[in-house]
Amino acid sequence: MDNFGDPGWFHHQQIAQLWGLVALRLASSPIVEFNATRYTSELTKYLKSLDTLAKDRLGGDSESIKKVINLDPLGNAIANLTKYAKELDDRANELRNNPKSRKCYFNMFCVCHSRRTEIEQVNEAYLKFERSFIGNGLPGRPVYRHVIYAPGTWEGYAGFTFPSIREAIADQKWEEAHEQIDIVAKLVQKAASRKHF
Repeated sequence: MDNFGDPGWFHHQQIAQLWGLVALRLASSPIVEFNATRYTSELTKYLKSLDTLAKDRLGGDSESIKKVINLDPLGNAIANLTKYAKELDDRANELRNNPKSRKCYFNMFCVCHSRRTEIEQVNEAYLKFERSFIGNGLPGRPVYRHVIYAPGTWEGYAGFTFPSIREAIADQKWEEAHEQIDIVAKLVQKAASRKHF
């Protein structure tokens, strides 16, 4: 490190400072800094990439592709999750802007109350939002349980999106792809149906 990797250890120092600032920001923010709406917009992009991959493997038009593989259940689940994510983010933003409630009596006496319980509910909803995507494990690789992101089978640690579906389509295992679409769609729908705030 002294001669080639990081002479003077300046990069190490900068990284430590960056992680320290991230930790301070997370510790001082009453509401978890998470954007569920952006997450769902990325899921929509990943779904489009699956559709493109399926068209690549099958050729032909959309209607003939739907007879072999139908991504609509996953698309509907993502649409429902998008609605829930918007509600959750709107609630979180409202609590960030108004962390205390104010109640006035007789237009003279006003009392401020902390909205700690509501803030904790939003934080818990964000936590459960991400945890909802943990399944029973990918086919042939049960150690990887996240259905949205996982390393590819042959790509080392390069990340894949919707890995179980993507790999089944790439290998043209249509029955497995159909099963995985159902599994992932149910998990995404389950995440969309959790109203914790």
